[in-house]
Amino acid sequence: MRADTVDLRRIFGRDIRYTVPLFQRPYVWNRDDNWSALWEDIRRTVERAEQAALTGDALAPHFLGAVVFDETPYLSSSLETRQVIDGQQRLTTLQLFLFAARLSAAALNHERSVRLLSKFLENDEDLFDRVQHPDHLYKVWPTNADRDEFRTVMRGQGGAGRFAEAVTYFKQEIDAWLAEATEPEERLGTLVQILREQLRLVIIDLEKHDDAQVVFETLNSRGTPLEHADLIKNLLFRDAERAGVDVDRLYKMYWAPFDQDELRTEQTTGRITRSRLDVFPDVLAHDANAAGVHRLLPVQGV
Repeated sequence: MRADTVDLRRIFGRDIRYTVPLFQRPYVWNRDDNWSALWEDIRRTVERAEQAALTGDALAPHFLGAVVFDETPYLSSSLETRQVIDGQQRLTTLQLFLFAARLSAAALNHERSVRLLSKFLENDEDLFDRVQHPDHLYKVWPTNADRDEFRTVMRGQGGAGRFAEAVTYFKQEIDAWLAEATEPEERLGTLVQILREQLRLVIIDLEKHDDAQVVFETLNSRGTPLEHADLIKNLLFRDAERAGVDVDRLYKMYWAPFDQDELRTEQTTGRITRSRLDVFPDVLAHDANAAGVHRLLPVQGV
């Protein structure tokens, strides 16, 4: 595998699609554990930049973590496409933050910031057929369970799910912070500059001999630990994809109910707190077996 440290211009500043495979878990980041920490990191970096502009000191970049990409087995219009093996929570959250920042910029009628942020959110429409592939507009395309809500939010149509909550939270924080400044437009310009130049990610690109499943399990993000059900899902659908099975049909018919929020509600068994889905593995195995999932997979041992 190859690793490199890059700023957000290298990640979102070009026309590209980062697709989250079906076997990945849904979006699970939240305000208390993740969004507030990200906003605090960004805010402090901007304020350090404001201070450095006054003192002439150098500004050190801020590292946001690592993401892992794999080669995609298919072409997507004229757009380069990469599969997100690890770090989808972070990439998706960054897109939601950028979208919220663009809303704040639009509210201030700061057209330059709106244009710059749009380049990080949307691909050039001349590079794909908007009628046949409207979702190729987005730089990040989440896993199946999240796509409808993501599309709704990124179109500015609101929503009541986790994506909408993230955008609302980030926009409220950005607006309040900008209002504290003597020159809100100048502070906004600094924010956009920091987003483009001073936020770094470690990019790990897998090569042909690398096992994406092993990397996914080993390099799991620090944010929210994988549940046992997530690992089972990863293995099942990764093998199904390699075997040429219609994984979208497999997911919709048999796995989609397991991705519902109620099954990820935590409960206590003895002194251990786990999600309902992890507490009842026998139910999961029974339902999958009864549905005949194994008959759809021409892979020995699955």
